[in-house]
Amino acid sequence: MTKRRPTEVYAINAISEFLAEIFDGIVPPFSLIEDGSEDSAKGKCGWAFWVLADDSTSYVHEDLSIEWYGTDWFDGCDEDMTND
Repeated sequence: MTKRRPTEVYAINAISEFLAEIFDGIVPPFSLIEDGSEDSAKGKCGWAFWVLADDSTSYVHEDLSIEWYGTDWFDGCDEDMTND
């Protein structure tokens, strides 16, 4: 059976490219976890990711498209949303 979920490396690369586009070449640190299962509906087996712990979760789908819900991150902030 062919795996539907993109590899973690592909997901990280897709997220990094996406974030670099949004933040003018800067890729903020982010977290990700597997989302869905091989038995999930088509398009629902990918990765969930977020930049800050309080952000809404965004998604990388099977085709590596990004479903983006934003972040409060800005260049120079840390996880506590304070300036370095």
